[in-house]
Amino acid sequence: MVEMKPAQITLAWVICNKGVIIIPKTSSEKRVIENYNSLSIELGSENLSEFDAAFHCH
Repeated sequence: MVEMKPAQITLAWVICNKGVIIIPKTSSEKRVIENYNSLSIELGSENLSEFDAAFHCH
């Protein structure tokens, strides 16, 4: 399993929310690649529910 950074998981969660636009800022090529790789993270419904509950969404 590939290690995911907290920022990557957060980006993946935000991407799953309809009507939300994210514009991550970075000046580091390494971070741009990490941000791009967030697109391939698949969070399960249990993970999404945990994030939604933690951040009082929906």
